Amino acid sequence: MGYRKLNTDAMIQAVISEPTIAAAAKKCGVSQQSIYKYMKDPAFKAELNKRQQEILKESNRKMMQATSLAADKLISVLNDPDASNSDIIRTGELVFKVSQNAMDSELIVQKLEELEEQIASRRD
Repeated sequence: MGYRKLNTDAMIQAVISEPTIAAAAKKCGVSQQSIYKYMKDPAFKAELNKRQQEILKESNRKMMQATSLAADKLISVLNDPDASNSDIIRTGELVFKVSQNAMDSELIVQKLEELEEQIASRRD
């Protein structure tokens, strides 16, 4: 790159943690233009994407761990004799929606696996 070498580690962390590029630039003591230039660099972009994916994966792991607790809470609302009708209805709707989404996802994965098997068998 034909411009001043900045601490790319700190810049990547700022881009990830700050709500805007302007805030990230301010945190790093550089202009927004400098950050945008770096974001065009393939190596910088790859490292930024890698770190963003790591954060998303960790967030997804946490959400998966909370899924069982959330399901238990929803069931407890449905079983609560003191729950209002509107709470029971909203909870029931959510349970149906989540269940349908899970079934749809399973079906998509199953169909994808079948297609992959068909493609693999044609190659043989």
